[in-house]
Amino acid sequence: MTPDQKLKLVEQYVKLEYMVGMCGDRANDCSALKAAHVGVSLSQAEASIAAPFTSLKSTIACVPHLIREGRAALMTSFQMFKYMACYSLIQFFSVICLYQINSNFGDYQFLFVDICVVLPTVVLMSRTDSSTKLVRSRPPTSLASRRVFASLAWHLITAFVIQVLVIVDVRRQRFYRVLATSPNTKHNIVTFECTALFCINILQSFGVALVYSISRPFKKPLLTNYLYAVVLLLLSILLCYVVMIPDQWTIYWLELVELPILYRVKLLAIGIGYLVLSYLFERLFIVGVFKTVLDVLSPNKWRFLFLKYVKKDHRVSKNRKVYNILKDAVKRLKVE
Repeated sequence: MTPDQKLKLVEQYVKLEYMVGMCGDRANDCSALKAAHVGVSLSQAEASIAAPFTSLKSTIACVPHLIREGRAALMTSFQMFKYMACYSLIQFFSVICLYQINSNFGDYQFLFVDICVVLPTVVLMSRTDSSTKLVRSRPPTSLASRRVFASLAWHLITAFVIQVLVIVDVRRQRFYRVLATSPNTKHNIVTFECTALFCINILQSFGVALVYSISRPFKKPLLTNYLYAVVLLLLSILLCYVVMIPDQWTIYWLELVELPILYRVKLLAIGIGYLVLSYLFERLFIVGVFKTVLDVLSPNKWRFLFLKYVKKDHRVSKNRKVYNILKDAVKRLKVE
């Protein structure tokens, strides 16, 4: 085939709404490599200039590896976005709840969450390698997808409901007493509501980080990221210490109120319950066996079925009809 024929063939695939990949090793492949969605050069000569990817070996064995790496990178980007959005909004809900009683988290409380919980998870979460197996399913391709919104909505709604219930519950306890408040919010940090919400907030932030570390099927299991697994283990021990048995130095610097040990156990159980609910939803409905439930609700899915079976549009059917269209296009190219 001539360079123009290769270019027109790629353009025909693009017009049929296919995601086109092109492999080439010579200068006559440059135009087709540029026109394709993904171009892979099989040599380090002229074709490598036109293609965004270059294989060190002159074989197409790199293509499955490239697909796996691309899916893993896309999944990591979505995980990082969802985690940062979820963590920020969870903390936002806590601050809004505390503003209702003219209170807020202290500076060291914000610093503890940012440095001890968020920073290590953000740095290490993306270090998990891509999977060694190429699967049929694909990750979401848009931040506006149903899976992304469903995941964020579930975690945020459950987190907000739990925070409101914790405030209501702590006010009903026998040990609770109304502390003298000041017009200045910064002087109203050492309160029962603030301490209870801080404990729940750090547990929820840790739970979201653990949930969004679910990597399969596009990345290797979490335990293969050894450093991240160790950090999560140490972080879980630290959070249990802060919630359950903080010493006087921790209470002073984090501006906490001493709560009964039984109520601290209750807060820890609530945090673990939130983690379990979030993990089950993410594992079953977002990346698991029930993810087809969200696909059924997709408007694009119904549009696909309408075009395929009602209007019989060739753009949505990868069958003999599409093959014939491409075959006719190739014949026209040969005639030209």
